[in-house]
Amino acid sequence: MPAAAEIQLLRQRVLARAAARLAHDFNNDLTVIGGQAELAQRPTAGRLPERLEQIIKVTGTARDRSRLVLELAHAELGAEEVIAGESLRDDVEHLVALLAGRDATVEVQVGDDLPATDKMRLQWLTAALVLAGVPEPGHPYAHLFLNLTADQAGIGIELTAMTGAPLPPWLAEATAAVGATVRLDSTANGWVAHAVLPHPTAA
Repeated sequence: MPAAAEIQLLRQRVLARAAARLAHDFNNDLTVIGGQAELAQRPTAGRLPERLEQIIKVTGTARDRSRLVLELAHAELGAEEVIAGESLRDDVEHLVALLAGRDATVEVQVGDDLPATDKMRLQWLTAALVLAGVPEPGHPYAHLFLNLTADQAGIGIELTAMTGAPLPPWLAEATAAVGATVRLDSTANGWVAHAVLPHPTAA
């Protein structure tokens, strides 16, 4: 088993990268909101409506704060690592492999058909699964495969494990925390857990 300090360090890195990615996307959203608010004021010759002034002021403050978070993340992780969408997934695979055992095979697959908002939610879900202890130390996982897809019903989560160990409690807890339920099917070599996470518009 890997040293506890090694696992904790990588867990912190996964969470830091997820937070940095969220700050990056949030900063982009605020930039769009602020730009639209500024455009809305141009046709008016008189004083802006009070609520619009508040929107512009608060958006600017939030944008400045999110930029500060990004600057700190860039200094700690490097700008390229913060922006790269695959970086978090790589960290997750590494951490799961450490927890499962150094000989375990770990794969995380995210479908290309997912909207950007759903991809961000999946990053957080995957990080949450890892931070909750995926899998629990001592479970003899030979292969762990997490497949993430999307359709009209929502985000499909399929976790396949080749193991004699039972379904770990973290799976139901972590998926329930984000509005998903788990169905478990037994296989000859282990089990397959299925879950559907509703889209933000359907939640």
